[in-house]
Amino acid sequence: MASSSSRTTLQPKEKLYNALMNESWKEVEALFKNYPEIHDTKIADMVNRELENGVDDDDEFHDTALHWAISNKAQDSLVKSLVDQIKEKSANDDKGLKVLKARNKRGDTPLHCAASRGSAFICANMINDDKLKPLVLERNNLGETPLFSAALSSNKETFLCLHQVCSEKDLEKKSSSADLQLWERNNRDTILHCTIQRRYFGLSYEIIKVYEKQNIMIGSCFNEKGRLPLDELVSIPSAFKNGTCLVWWQKWCYCLARGKRPSEDQNSANSNAGQTQSAHQLQVKPKDLDDQNSSNTNNFLTQLISLWDSIRKMKEDHVFGDLIMEELVKQDPWYMKNNYAVQAQEIQNFVFYKLKDKQVQKGRIKISTALLIAAKNGLVKQVQQILDGIPVSIHDQLLIEKRNIIHMAIEERQSHVLEIVKKHKRSHWHALIEKVDNKGNNALHLAATKSKHTATGIRGPVMQMQWEVMWFEYVKMNMPSYFISQSNNEGKTPWKIFIKTHEDLIEKCNKSVKDTCEPYIIAATLIAGATFSACYQAPDRFGHTFYISLLISFCFSITSLTAFLCIYSTRNGIPKNFRRILPFYLCLGFFTFFASLVSMLVTFYAALSHDFHPKEKYQPIISYSVILFPAMGLYIFTQIPLYLNLLIVSFFKKVPKPRVMDEDDISHFFQDSRTKQKNQPQQPAISNVGRAKGSTEASLDKGL
Repeated sequence: MASSSSRTTLQPKEKLYNALMNESWKEVEALFKNYPEIHDTKIADMVNRELENGVDDDDEFHDTALHWAISNKAQDSLVKSLVDQIKEKSANDDKGLKVLKARNKRGDTPLHCAASRGSAFICANMINDDKLKPLVLERNNLGETPLFSAALSSNKETFLCLHQVCSEKDLEKKSSSADLQLWERNNRDTILHCTIQRRYFGLSYEIIKVYEKQNIMIGSCFNEKGRLPLDELVSIPSAFKNGTCLVWWQKWCYCLARGKRPSEDQNSANSNAGQTQSAHQLQVKPKDLDDQNSSNTNNFLTQLISLWDSIRKMKEDHVFGDLIMEELVKQDPWYMKNNYAVQAQEIQNFVFYKLKDKQVQKGRIKISTALLIAAKNGLVKQVQQILDGIPVSIHDQLLIEKRNIIHMAIEERQSHVLEIVKKHKRSHWHALIEKVDNKGNNALHLAATKSKHTATGIRGPVMQMQWEVMWFEYVKMNMPSYFISQSNNEGKTPWKIFIKTHEDLIEKCNKSVKDTCEPYIIAATLIAGATFSACYQAPDRFGHTFYISLLISFCFSITSLTAFLCIYSTRNGIPKNFRRILPFYLCLGFFTFFASLVSMLVTFYAALSHDFHPKEKYQPIISYSVILFPAMGLYIFTQIPLYLNLLIVSFFKKVPKPRVMDEDDISHFFQDSRTKQKNQPQQPAISNVGRAKGSTEASLDKGL
């Protein structure tokens, strides 16, 4: 009886709280209809929770019922009903506008939540009245408007819906009078910065085109860190095909996949729709959210389809990445304001952009530029594209470190970028290589420093050391001869830096070489001993094939033994030996050892086939091959490509391989501060409020 009486005496706001926690949306709708006074009630007031100075650890306690319903994926039609009731019950005063302007802990209004959810239907319903249109001007604690939230949700339909309202003249005048544009937030990040950072490349391209039709070059806007959207784009190598590493089967699927490419007709249709359709005529169908994961199956076919979709999406991103690159190069602010610099032979000093306490001057000398970031990440096509579109950018250099594109390419081991710069203009090349950084290091000093990267095909410290020596010789060959004796600010020459920074790697190489030689020495000794004894113990009736192959096996095993003994007994402390001498001895020892094995097997077959009838002499070849192929094949396919590659690199390659693409090493790649909040599941948040719910119900029962 006590429990039944407690349920009947609950206040409307307590009933609303229980309905929200149980996601009983029909009950929420009924309570909204019968009790208009609870429209603006926050969850904290529903449970009588005290907020100290308006601040609480749980974000959910600052939400209104409308915030909660939108954020917890209530049906579009139900949210529309709640919004309509707020408008209907408050038609004669401003209470409805006050409810729709209510903010949670993050400063989000219900329109922010609807935009973050990606529901164009809810957004259109909230702002379909002239009185409610100013809702698009509201900003949260980060300075984000609902338009900004829509861009972060990656929903193109929602973004275009809000952009259409924001483009109306009355709202444009109000927004232009503010310090920030509607597509900017407090740290001066634009929606283009953030969509590129989050890799919404399709929406990013749409944003560029939409604002380009309004004569707004959104790609020329700097944020507080002095970075352009172009800088963010080239910081993501996977946005381009030449910045993505694929294995053979992925390359095959990539060629078959069809990437989506925007058509001019579609773009013109979108722009015409945005110009002719008013906000009152926005007709967006509701999309009720069903359980989309109810039919998930982990069978092989589902995984195969998912894999194909991921590769198709990758190709689509590459298509849009190239298109965005073309547009952003055209919108470079320095190039746009200084067109005559294309023909300038020397870089003039310009003061062309002020950014709060910073001032960008002396050409394009900044904290970082798109060209330097692209060079660092090895994006050859994009480097060439920037040099062709903005020729003067070849003189870019870091503001503090004083490093240019040559320094960046050498430090990051991007040989193909160096080759591009060499072919660009020889006059520029000679001017760039003479530069030194803020520590007095020339290009050869940077090449002498041990790299934190590696290249494809490198296995073990010996090949890594060969790659390091090869890089040093490659840079030395392309630099003036006096660079080798030039000292930096610490009085160190490039060769001293090379020896000092590679001491640990040389020790690892010596240990690895000895560990490699020991088993080969033992095996070659056994083969040499076996073949030597067989020469005197074998009968004469085995024939010429047996003795010739036996002699070949003996000679090759002795050669292999000699090569590995030379490596084992020699102190390999000289770095130059790792370039050609040591790889030559390793390859010589391995290939002669392999030849001794093959000739020994031929000797074995020649001895066994002697007892067969002459007509059946060659029939056992197939059976013997089947028996011996697994062991020999495993050895061949694992070792021969390795040593063959080592031999080719040692004697036939002058340009070292570039480093492996590794997006985890990208600098200046900023994750948006709200990405983690968006990706976090909602269950923990509900459970926190659920615990509060339980304690509140207990206190209610106790009080009653």
